[in-house]
Amino acid sequence: MIVEISKQYPMKIFNIIPSPFNLLSPTLLLSLLLSTPMTIQTHLELIQTEQVLQDSMLLIPGGSYQMGSSNDPELKRTGHPESIKSFYLSKYEVTLEEFEQFIDATNYETDADKAGGSMVLIDKRHETKSGINWKCDANGKLRSGFDYTHPVIHVSWNDAVAYCQWLSQKTGLTYRLPTEAEWEYAARGVKNSSYFAVGSNMIGNDPMDDAAWTSANSVAVTHPVGQKKANEQGLHDMIGNVWEWCQDKYQYMPNNRNFVQSGDKGYARACRGGSWETNPVNLHVTFSMFTTQASRCGSDIGFRVAREL
Repeated sequence: MIVEISKQYPMKIFNIIPSPFNLLSPTLLLSLLLSTPMTIQTHLELIQTEQVLQDSMLLIPGGSYQMGSSNDPELKRTGHPESIKSFYLSKYEVTLEEFEQFIDATNYETDADKAGGSMVLIDKRHETKSGINWKCDANGKLRSGFDYTHPVIHVSWNDAVAYCQWLSQKTGLTYRLPTEAEWEYAARGVKNSSYFAVGSNMIGNDPMDDAAWTSANSVAVTHPVGQKKANEQGLHDMIGNVWEWCQDKYQYMPNNRNFVQSGDKGYARACRGGSWETNPVNLHVTFSMFTTQASRCGSDIGFRVAREL
């Protein structure tokens, strides 16, 4: 939006002209209309923030699909129908640069900071190492400013939810983590061509190496978001780079086959997508990892945000 201040009425917004800033949230627009000159600069900064968010969010049209898989016994997934309402999903995983803005604005203390450390891969095992938090890389070393385009890691489910709550409060819109059903729906792509078949080396029409950072090509580190090809929806890094927290809890079914369902009745938080250390054979869009603690953080888990219409 371009804001013109009236010389005759300097205490009010005189005219708001449509521009590339697109539509503001009702809360932010009302705040602008009630602003004084002392607060206008702050609101303009909020407008810029909201525009960045708008540009990084993609509309995922609603629809129905078969979630999970009944044809891949090795994965032990049970296929079932899901209907998804339209929603927005971020093109990229949340970066250190974006997470830093949240920390600076709120003085939030992450679960890794509270615990005094986070988990890293040591001799092929995940072990907690002291002094590690969101500022560190996959090996636990402090990142330089040049690395802040990487996905943020060493963040828990609690931290990701807190980030979404801050975004919601900041913009007046509803940000949250995607549900597992939403995540898989978006990862499969419009024509389901992003579905990775076990035993192949392709994600949709793209070779695995062109579409994802995995244990085969990552050199055991994360990489800047958006370097690999996007799927049909325009989403980058849905497969590989870092696991992504989902809103749901993981659930088991009576037939003893793993089953994921949108809801809050399970006991463990779920992650989707695989990471830089995941073997390509496990990078199926139905594959899910879970952790028994919402406070768990490590070198292979990050997140992306969803937004309600």
